[in-house]
Amino acid sequence: MAPRKTEPRTKLVSVTFTEDEYEAVKKAALMTDRSLAALVRWAAIKYLREVDLLPSGEIAKEEISDERSV
Repeated sequence: MAPRKTEPRTKLVSVTFTEDEYEAVKKAALMTDRSLAALVRWAAIKYLREVDLLPSGEIAKEEISDERSV
């Protein structure tokens, strides 16, 4: 299991899918052993990193390790 993030989640978003989209998300969640919400959250964060609206996970890890070494 992944360690918990120190930054709390403070906002919720509600999404609506078509039946086909919902079934695809449900199938992907089962294939990856994630809940529907966890899969949608993961996919949204992955997309935001791809379009450079969030820092990539690797860069964030490097910044954290640099801060600890100071």
